[in-house]
This record gives sequence, structure tokens and C-alpha cells, in this order.
Amino acid sequence: MNLIFEELMEKDNIDKKFINRVYAPIGLEIGSETPEEIAVSIISQIVKVRRLGRE
Repeated sequence: MNLIFEELMEKDNIDKKFINRVYAPIGLEIGSETPEEIAVSIISQIVKVRRLGRE
């Protein structure tokens, strides 16, 4: 992931303050295997951050 962020800052001239706002990877660790389970883990983390704030 860091390589992607570095490339965005260097080649695409994206300000680091915007990179720092990226929340990745996303999804709670619930042992997801199927696309549906992965979707549930992502939505669960979105709800968690919305209700409780970032970790």
C-alpha cells in the first residue's frame, strides 16, 4: 500500500494531507471468504467508524 501512496505523492503530486485521510485496508477481520462476507465486513467497519470514530 505504501508504494501506491508514494507514487501518488511523487508522480501525481497528491498532497500528503490527502493521503493521510485514506483508510486502508478496510473491513473488520471476521474471517470473510465470500464477496458477500467481505461486503459485510466493510459495511461493519464503516458503521463502527461512523458511530465510534476512527481507531
